[in-house]
Amino acid sequence: MADTARLPAPLVANWEWQLDAACRGTDSSLFFHPVNERNSDRDNRIAAAKQICRQCPAVDACLDHALRAREPYGIWGGLSESERAHRLGVESLRYPALSNQLDNPQLGNPTHCIVECQSCSKYRRVSAGIPKLRDGITRSR
Repeated sequence: MADTARLPAPLVANWEWQLDAACRGTDSSLFFHPVNERNSDRDNRIAAAKQICRQCPAVDACLDHALRAREPYGIWGGLSESERAHRLGVESLRYPALSNQLDNPQLGNPTHCIVECQSCSKYRRVSAGIPKLRDGITRSR
């Protein structure tokens, strides 16, 4: 079952930007990789998707959505999965178990948190101040 808790509420204002998106009506396979796609095929598909994003009037809203919702797959706002993960300071968006710790105190405290700067809306990674044990293992206080 899909984890929809990370998505914004189903209000028109949260999704209106999609009406102006340059990708609207485009075959989604350009933005989401098929099974077993590798190397130059993947690079070419990503480059073609990003070309559409560069001309898109909704690219900023799209990227904002993808970062807030931690979209695990596809090209969103002109960035690939790995580029968005890097921007958020996480290893992978596909395996959310560790990133879910940011929002769920019952799962323990993460070693780093992703926060949004209130003045510029950029995301940055900050230390949560959890003591490290050996070999990168951390313990909650």
